[in-house]
Amino acid sequence: MSVVFKYLYRDAGNNKLWGDIILTNRSDIDVQSAETTIRSSLIDEEFFIAEQIEVPVLSFDSHEPDLDHGWHEFHSITDAVEIGDDQPVRDLSDFLKDFKRASVVWKRTS
Repeated sequence: MSVVFKYLYRDAGNNKLWGDIILTNRSDIDVQSAETTIRSSLIDEEFFIAEQIEVPVLSFDSHEPDLDHGWHEFHSITDAVEIGDDQPVRDLSDFLKDFKRASVVWKRTS
């Protein structure tokens, strides 16, 4: 079983880029429980810094210093219907641990 973590980058001009990653779920963690864990770890239950949890950084081709920043937004986590040819290498339980570990820094600096 696998899950899909969906997130986005929204610059100060409200332009959006969407991303997702597929994670294995070897421990069969309920997605509602995973979402609760993720939200409790986020900045204001919404934002995170992608590099700190090893999630691909989403960014526009051109850098606009007045609009760009380092925060990404959590959108959802759902069961994966089909994973295609790309086999996930990261497990949800490790991903949740990374969120909890990073949240200590986020909550101290936000």
